[in-house]
Amino acid sequence: MLALHRGLDRTDGRRVMGEDLAGFLARHPAYAVLAQPLDRFFRASREVFFGRDPSLAQRTCPFPDLVATARRLAVAERAAKAGGRS
Repeated sequence: MLALHRGLDRTDGRRVMGEDLAGFLARHPAYAVLAQPLDRFFRASREVFFGRDPSLAQRTCPFPDLVATARRLAVAERAAKAGGRS
């Protein structure tokens, strides 16, 4: 989760939190197709880092879904760079 957070932060040039997702997606439309998986990621992340029930995070965004989201983000990033935008 930290690696994904850091990657999103690096892309946006600032720390991105769940409540920032809409703005992030507006600034980086290449990732808009990942709005729902990213929303689940941020909800799970909030539980992991600030919540009281880490198992809720696992139910919200199971590890295979997290891996799939990371892969899809990598594809979107490559496409954005090839197209000259993020």
